[in-house]
Amino acid sequence: MPTWSAISANLGLDPFLIVLLGFGIVMAVRGPVLRPLWAAWVIGTLLHASYGQFGWNDRYQAYLVIVGIWLTLRTLPRIQWAPVREHLVLALVLLVVVLPVGKFDYMVNAPSEALVQTQVQQQMAGFLARYYDGRTVMVNDIGRVTWEHRGGLLDAWALASVSVLRLQYDGEYNSAHTTVLAREDHVAAVALYSPTFNFLVPQGYVKVAVWKIGEDANSAATAVIFYAPAGAPAQAMASDMRAFASGMFPGSGAVTIYG
Repeated sequence: MPTWSAISANLGLDPFLIVLLGFGIVMAVRGPVLRPLWAAWVIGTLLHASYGQFGWNDRYQAYLVIVGIWLTLRTLPRIQWAPVREHLVLALVLLVVVLPVGKFDYMVNAPSEALVQTQVQQQMAGFLARYYDGRTVMVNDIGRVTWEHRGGLLDAWALASVSVLRLQYDGEYNSAHTTVLAREDHVAAVALYSPTFNFLVPQGYVKVAVWKIGEDANSAATAVIFYAPAGAPAQAMASDMRAFASGMFPGSGAVTIYG
């Protein structure tokens, strides 16, 4: 069940959305127009804060921000309350220009970050699809992987694995318990962003290769580290990685292979 501490922690990651939420509550109660839409938006925002996630360059709550801004722009010209009307221009400038200044930084860096992520995810999916077809893999970034790889999946981020979601809710989200899941699912390869997911590496899996991500990447994901069960599986992955690395995108980060 959601708690107020979890909701406030999520909202605290996006001060701009907090301002929009406060404005939305007022508009849902006594706004001049669009009150049902404002009420739906407020409820949706609180539900997202209760059960979803915020952060990661605003990717998860972006739809809430977009809809909230649209509703604000449709509502502001209809406000007649004094002294709100007198300060309408100032309020609009603060809301649309000053408060989301951090979001403009995302927009400026979006092309380079998109290129990095495209290359990383496409190459990760290509490697796992080529060498682990029909076998179970454990990853935290599942989009491109699930599109190309045919086989079992253990999602370390819990978007596609209920078993991992249970670990999160039970306070057992750690390597000791992912070790059990990896054994039960016969995970043949692990590819996780580092340093974010270092704590989830199943026991008995050894580091085989490190792909450095470009300088514009998120500081929480500076590399992708590949792991395999110790022994022959790790040696086979190292051999496959050497063959794969020769065809990686020009400009990709440094690749270090162990074993």
